[in-house]
Amino acid sequence: MSRQASRTPRRSLTGYIEFYNEPDWLHHIQQVISGREPRVQPEELYQWYVPYYEAANVVNAELDASARIKVGGPTLASFDNEPWIATFLDGYAADINPDKRLDFVSWHAYGFFDRDNGYRFEQYKENPSVVATQRARLYAMLKERDITEHIPAFVTETGIYPGGLVDERNNMNDWLRQAAGVASLHYWYADQPMTIPFHWTVRHGTARRKDQLVTLRGEGETTPPDTFTPYGNLMVMQSMMKDTRVSATSDSLVNGQGVYAMASKDASGASVMVWNYQTFRGGETAFEATLDMTNLPADLRDGAVRKQVFLIDSQTSNYWANPATANLQRVDDQLLDLGASYSKVLQLDPNAIHLILLEPATKDHCKDGGWRDFEFRNQGQCVRFVTTGQDSRG
Repeated sequence: MSRQASRTPRRSLTGYIEFYNEPDWLHHIQQVISGREPRVQPEELYQWYVPYYEAANVVNAELDASARIKVGGPTLASFDNEPWIATFLDGYAADINPDKRLDFVSWHAYGFFDRDNGYRFEQYKENPSVVATQRARLYAMLKERDITEHIPAFVTETGIYPGGLVDERNNMNDWLRQAAGVASLHYWYADQPMTIPFHWTVRHGTARRKDQLVTLRGEGETTPPDTFTPYGNLMVMQSMMKDTRVSATSDSLVNGQGVYAMASKDASGASVMVWNYQTFRGGETAFEATLDMTNLPADLRDGAVRKQVFLIDSQTSNYWANPATANLQRVDDQLLDLGASYSKVLQLDPNAIHLILLEPATKDHCKDGGWRDFEFRNQGQCVRFVTTGQDSRG
């Protein structure tokens, strides 16, 4: 009698494989601009992808069903580089292999090369709202080719300074502009279903304006440890937002520039992020904005609330203004009794970003000298306010 050893399905530490990196730029557009013969035509790109899904299928055959690798692409330099998305999907639709795979569609979002104007590069930073229709256009392409419309879209690089492009080469305003610009791009992607924008990158080898951590490369300079750029601080702010997005509107947002607002809530409280995105050519307009938060959750209406405000601007949470306070700074911290609404006037300098957190206050906020931070005379006075709402601070 022979015995066959049972095989335990393997697991993979790799969840996704993204096909290539900007093949439309590297192997076609860049070649045309340089006067060289392109290495690939749009209608040929899908054949480059086929070995990727075939390899993933081989590996997945050895993996537990819950751990199988997802594969997708084509990781274009831009969704709007015509006709690359369309021809890639044409190839997928025409592929008769029953085991073909396209688990996600991906591209980058810095701008696009206008082929009708000599491949002139048009950056999204001048009007981030132009990306707002990308998912709808992808839906239409998928539907036209009888491909499921429920394929996720991954925008795996986002930013306003691709490659070595800058606005002010010897001015640190670009780092703040990058933070507000990425927030603005992500705002327009947030309303697009099954579309996920990614941050990029922790440290870039050459394009420093993409850095999330401060990186110094000058002679004699030492990179400080664990120190965020303004863009990195934006990511910290975003991580502090509550879980469920709720409605927020602005009357000072035109052609992708001006005052943005995003709000969210969950069982732990409410949050609003407000910023003033201004481009280098946009006039650098400042705003005095009134933030009105209405219909607050019951646990914020009916008791004491801790209000915290965090700020990123040209002087705050900005390594290039003050390295000692480079990481995200809290600029206001109070215990309040709000009622049904909260209003605050914000001074929004160009590309300033505010985060307001409202959370139920607890007696713990009064402990360990915390009552002094909130200007109570003693701990008992603080606890009385938190438990009864009676404010005797005078």
